[in-house]
Amino acid sequence: MDGEPETTGPLGERIFIESGCGNCHALADAGSIGNAGPALNTLGPAARTFRPGHPPEEYIRESIVDPNAYVVKGFRPAIMPQDYAKRLSRPELDALVAYLKAQGG
Repeated sequence: MDGEPETTGPLGERIFIESGCGNCHALADAGSIGNAGPALNTLGPAARTFRPGHPPEEYIRESIVDPNAYVVKGFRPAIMPQDYAKRLSRPELDALVAYLKAQGG
């Protein structure tokens, strides 16, 4: 793949599962039903609300590395772990962002 992250495939999905994202976030295609955080099947509309005129990937990435940057109405701030920027490598973060965008962007 010439250094490009896998987008909708195994790496992004694996990181979603192994990082426990589905414990708190619903994502229909991944079979997760968490409800402590907002559903991830609507990331595209959320990105347009919080970051109008910017690519959804920017919103998704920032929401992962700085989870209090945009708090969706009805959800508490500071509930999501604050250390994903340290826990995930750049390729892992890229793959997770691409996977989430493909699922709900």
